[in-house]
Formats: sequence, structure tokens, C-alpha cells
Amino acid sequence: MGVNPLSQYQKAQDAKRKNDIAQLARAVELYYGDHGAYPCMSNFQIAEENTCVNGQGTTPIPWGNAWQPYIDLLPKDPAGNKRYIYQVSQDRQEFRLFAALDRRTDPSTCSGNGCNSADATCNTGATVIQCNYGQTSPNTTPYNSDQ
Repeated sequence: MGVNPLSQYQKAQDAKRKNDIAQLARAVELYYGDHGAYPCMSNFQIAEENTCVNGQGTTPIPWGNAWQPYIDLLPKDPAGNKRYIYQVSQDRQEFRLFAALDRRTDPSTCSGNGCNSADATCNTGATVIQCNYGQTSPNTTPYNSDQ
């Protein structure tokens, strides 16, 4: 049996997505340590603190831009038609991060990682791509859309 190049490419892209989500989670936890709340969100992105009211901000920090001192660059999805999703509760005490993996058969897809594909779509254009991988704040009960 030969190696499937597309499958190997998708596997590498998904590994990057998982690593990016883990890095983002660490960055928002560092932010929480400094501020006692998770960062605001705007358009499902982390928002600038000075624009925040009840968890909602008006100025998102685009994926791929610096967010110092918490992370050099906010990672962005390696595919041009997908994006990461950040959600925060109104009181800013819980967060969720989402990505859309290419390999839906990946064993970690929606397996207690805080993912709920019904909660967010990871699209940037007309194509709607359901998120199927996620991570939550430690105080959020992980859940699965299949439950």
C-alpha cells in the first residue's frame, strides 16, 4: 500500500492546527493570570482590551498579528478558506477555541477537547466549514456535539 500525499498533507495541516489551538489556549491563560478575566472577543477573534464591554470588543486583533506579551503572533489557520474561532463568556470567565480539521476521522476530533461543531463555523467566505476540534478553559466542562 502506497503513501497518499493528500492524506499526509492533511495530517500535517491538522497537527499544525492542534498545536496552534494549544498555543492560543496557553496565551489566553497567561492573559487571565494578568487580568483575572479572559480576553474580550470581536468577530470571533481576540479583541483589544480598551474596546471591551461585557466580553465584547469592537477592535479584533487579526489572526497573524502580534499580541504581546502573550504570544508573538496570533496563529492563523494554514488554509486560506478556514479560520480559528475564539469565544468568551460575557463575564470573561470561560473561553472556547475552535478549528476545522481536514481529517474528520482523526481520533481526537470532538473527543472531550471542548469541541462542539454546532457552536461555530470556521469559514472566511461563502463556504461554511463546521469546526470539529476545540479546547476550552479549564473551568469549562468539555462537551461533545454527539452527546
